[in-house]
Formats: sequence, structure tokens, C-alpha cells
Amino acid sequence: MAADGGPGGDASSAPFTQRLHISLVSDAGEIRCALDRIMDHATTFCSDEAALGAVQIVLAEVLNNISEHAYVRRPGDGIIMITCTIAPGALRFAVLDKGREMPVAALDKGSRHRRYSAQEELPEGGFGWHLIRSLSTNLSYARRRGRNRLCFDIPMAAPRSCNKGDT
Repeated sequence: MAADGGPGGDASSAPFTQRLHISLVSDAGEIRCALDRIMDHATTFCSDEAALGAVQIVLAEVLNNISEHAYVRRPGDGIIMITCTIAPGALRFAVLDKGREMPVAALDKGSRHRRYSAQEELPEGGFGWHLIRSLSTNLSYARRRGRNRLCFDIPMAAPRSCNKGDT
């Protein structure tokens, strides 16, 4: 997994910025490491526990969907690029991949899950996009030149202003 904390350098040697770029391979271990890096970055600027929880849920769902569906024919071999930007009132994300195109129905705001009774068995999947739509704002998807681009914001309380290493 490669990370870039700013223009022209590795995150570990670059000055800490409000933008984090990560490139990873679509396997479970890389996804877990990327989530950890993003959470470390986000907690530096955000103390809103609800927003941080939403970041973890939404990103895990998005990355899992890319790994399982976009790269279904190349499991663990597809490249995913993530940019996390700290913006006023939101953690802003752009996630890019070169996997299969996402079905348009996945972003359809009209698709709702039916309610299940206590006696019914829940389906194994299909709840991820509902969570993503519920916890994020400004959700958009585009496919251009063989690349998927999913963008979304996670609303948060005002970001705290601090630099890495501050106490």
C-alpha cells in the first residue's frame, strides 16, 4: 500500500496535511490497513465520534463492494485509489478503481429494503448501499475512460485544527 500525505512524497516523510492519498490492492489485508491509515488521519482532525464511525462503516462497505464486485474476476489484484480530504463540516472521499462498472441501480435513492419479521431469515447481503446512502452525503458515481469514481462526504462537527505531533 502506498500513501502520500501531500504532493511529491510519502506520508511518513511529508508534512502532515488535510489530504491523504492511498493506493492499495483489493485484498482484505490491504483494505484493513487502508482503513486503519484513514482512521488515523481522520482522528487527527475530527473528534466527532459519530462521523468517525460512519467513515469506518461507509469506507468498509465501499471497499468491500469494489473488491467483491468490481474486481470479481481479479480478486486481490485490482488497484484502488482513495483520497480523503478534511473539509469544513465534512470528511470528503474520492475512491477510484478500474474494475467492472457499477450497476446504476446501486445508487438509486428509490430502492429501499423491505422490512423483515422476526421469524424471517435475513438475506446475507444487500444492506451495504443502504448504509452508504444513509451515512453519507453528496454521493456521486461516474465511469470515465474505464475508471469508476465514487465520491461522498461524511458530515462532521467542525474539524479541529492541529498538526501531527501536537498534544
